[in-house]
Amino acid sequence: MHLPTLIGIILLLNLILGGLLMVIYQLRLKQRCFLYWAISCWIFVAGGLVAAARSYVDMPWLTHWFASLLLIAAPLLAVKGIQHFRAPRSTQGWRSQIVLMLVIALGLAALYPVYTWISPITSILIAGLFIWALYLLLNIKSSMQLPQQLLCMFFSLHVVTMLLQAGSMLVSLVNVSEPTSAMQIDAGVIASAVVESSSATMSSMLYITFISHLLLTTTTALMFPLLVFSKTEEQLVELANIDDLTKLFNRRAFFKDADKQFHQARKNKSAMCVLMVDLDYFKDVNDTWGHAIGDECLRWVAKTLKQELRDTDIVARVGGEEFAISLPGVDFELAHLLSKRLCKRIAEAPLQLEEHSIPLSISIGGVLCTSKHKDFHSLLSDADKALYLAKENGRNQAVFA
Repeated sequence: MHLPTLIGIILLLNLILGGLLMVIYQLRLKQRCFLYWAISCWIFVAGGLVAAARSYVDMPWLTHWFASLLLIAAPLLAVKGIQHFRAPRSTQGWRSQIVLMLVIALGLAALYPVYTWISPITSILIAGLFIWALYLLLNIKSSMQLPQQLLCMFFSLHVVTMLLQAGSMLVSLVNVSEPTSAMQIDAGVIASAVVESSSATMSSMLYITFISHLLLTTTTALMFPLLVFSKTEEQLVELANIDDLTKLFNRRAFFKDADKQFHQARKNKSAMCVLMVDLDYFKDVNDTWGHAIGDECLRWVAKTLKQELRDTDIVARVGGEEFAISLPGVDFELAHLLSKRLCKRIAEAPLQLEEHSIPLSISIGGVLCTSKHKDFHSLLSDADKALYLAKENGRNQAVFA
């Protein structure tokens, strides 16, 4: 394709993508990361157009210095958007970004007497910003979804592309002997591509890296909404499956996953046990210490249960002070030993909250999966009956059906 035409299409796409991101910003309760990414797209387009003006205007301060600032500001705004995506409620201001842009502006201004060196330096700075963006993405505290993985790949390719581009331009600048040739090899900006539209006057490395940079910029902008939408979907799944207080599975998620373990155990004819756990005298705890302390007790019991179990076990809060545990591959003897250990662990270590020491205990009802259990509900029902017996027999103990 004719290179200036390709550049025009890519700039137009970024202009449209900026508009799309701005529409999403308006629709999603003004989630600011979309605003930053939209402005980033538009600034990239503005930088490209200003750089292209050097084909017609002999104003290096505008077409080199100012264009480079715009092309640097675009990924810097993308980084700001990622920061806001990671911490939407953060009060972090713009001071660091403003200071960084002022330092860059002064540094590039110092290169004005040899302005053809501005473009390779700009490429190196842009590579640094993409490294920053990559670092932020890799440190998001959640499971890495496909859009996040793709963005990490695009940012890595951006870094490699910009460094290759900078290296090629620096080599060309060092080797060039005539001032007029410097303009021809200044491919870090769009103007040189408009003036010289064939690879005959542009080294193949510069040509490839230049086109790669433009394409990567567009695909990266496309991935930003998918990054946010995948995170939103993950949060919705968490709301549907996770108990907000204890961060354990809720009743719905427990039945879904434990039922799968039940059918797998029946299919493989392997052992499986289910435990129902109840926090003893929890109403008295709430009445004596208050509901806030009661919530802390539930969190502590949940944390303790989680610590004592394997990764393959499922523990969930299925009621106010009731927990359920699925133990795949565990026979009666092991389940009984585990139940006794859980009771002992809770009873022997009172919960310490500030100056308060709150004694707690649990009752456990357990059942081993047998051929009489036709479905998971019948298995859980037997565990619930055993729990009732444990409470009737004095609590702080484990009873198996």
